[in-house]
Amino acid sequence: MRASVTPKTALIGIHTGGVWLAQRLHTELALKQPLGTIDVSFYRDDFDSRGLHPKVRPSEIPFEVADVDIILVDDVLHTGRTIRAAMNELFDYGRPRSIRLAALIDRATREFGGLDMVFNVAGPWLNGDPLAHWSRIVSANLLGTMQVTRQAIDVLKRRGGAIVNVAADAGLGFGAEDRPAYCAAKAGIVRLTTTLGSLKDQKIRVNCIAPDVIEEVDDFAAATIALALREDCAGRVVLYRAGRAAELVEFGDPGFRQTQPL
Repeated sequence: MRASVTPKTALIGIHTGGVWLAQRLHTELALKQPLGTIDVSFYRDDFDSRGLHPKVRPSEIPFEVADVDIILVDDVLHTGRTIRAAMNELFDYGRPRSIRLAALIDRATREFGGLDMVFNVAGPWLNGDPLAHWSRIVSANLLGTMQVTRQAIDVLKRRGGAIVNVAADAGLGFGAEDRPAYCAAKAGIVRLTTTLGSLKDQKIRVNCIAPDVIEEVDDFAAATIALALREDCAGRVVLYRAGRAAELVEFGDPGFRQTQPL
């Protein structure tokens, strides 16, 4: 995508999941055109049967659409109705030079009929955890995991499967005191996982692996896949230490501090 970006390129995120993805792409691509957002609720051809979404948001396109190369961004491509509705709405603003689509989840479902396993692996941090970058650190580690998980659940409902979230031992209270935003994000991933344990009733296993240090990538990948296949670990957190997933975290372990009344 980066190779095709020009000064005439603009991103428009489709509410809601596409907006989050478009924000990340807009930052990474360093586009000159401001970011646009679009809500297609009134433009869908199935509006009569679906009804109005309870949280309709105003579309905001802060640039002239005419003669601009637009990339529409959405999290999932399914029937194409949302994309067609977005294009219809865009032409009310003007006639772009071109329209392309960027979608997060599409190819696997189209080519293989669905998803079997989803692995959320995000771990960026900055030395010293500078305050100016806290939002970016939490967004990449926690919000990114949440967004992908939310969309993957919709796909996995069709035939079941597994989601493995990669946290860190820092999210369990081990070390890394100099990286508060990173620790908070990883702790959020741990709690996200445990709260989704009930999805096992829909044949979706959501679990979490929290490594201290990943020395051999192949060993870690093998441990992660093995965890995804274990039906008894739905909603559970496994601590990966010394190159092996050996400890199942229980409430009361470090990071899940037991409390007493004040």
